[in-house]
Amino acid sequence: MIITVSDEEFNLLRRIIKENSEISLGDNKKYLIENRLSSLVIESKCRTFGEFSRKLMSGPKAAVLVGKVIEAITTNETCWFRDFYPHQYFKKIFLPLMADEIKADTRDKIRIWSAASSTGQEAYSIAMTALEYQREHILGKPVDQCLSIVATDISNWAVEKAQDGIYDDNDLKRGLPDGYRERYFKQDDKKWIL
Repeated sequence: MIITVSDEEFNLLRRIIKENSEISLGDNKKYLIENRLSSLVIESKCRTFGEFSRKLMSGPKAAVLVGKVIEAITTNETCWFRDFYPHQYFKKIFLPLMADEIKADTRDKIRIWSAASSTGQEAYSIAMTALEYQREHILGKPVDQCLSIVATDISNWAVEKAQDGIYDDNDLKRGLPDGYRERYFKQDDKKWIL
């Protein structure tokens, strides 16, 4: 069942979402609120989005409820090697510079933050790019000793999936280069594990 959201309720909800996640919803996103949050409104035993908004702003379970809203509103869109150019830059320019510093002992470790990493494909793509570089060149140390990748996302569900490193055939079809599945994954039934 989809509950409709008034303009006033929509503006209040998008303010709550912005304050708690920095996610900005444009004027044209009422449908998103209705589609993704109606079930939470019902689950919270509310009849309207206004009543639901009041629960989000106060009460003993407000923080938990806000967390559920953020989980529901995030899109979690990702794929392997998303955006070709950054990975090419990383492999052809950045890694050679860092490898020279590591070999010269002027740099101990390369530290990378993959923000909004969703279910991990982007962070794992960075690691695979470094491993591919290591296959063709010498970094001076094994990749796991000279590269640290921290992947974060606002969605706890997405981070847990990324930590598991388990993907299905459809996940692997989205941008993974030929040969990488065999090189970096092991198959377990219909799942692929990093």
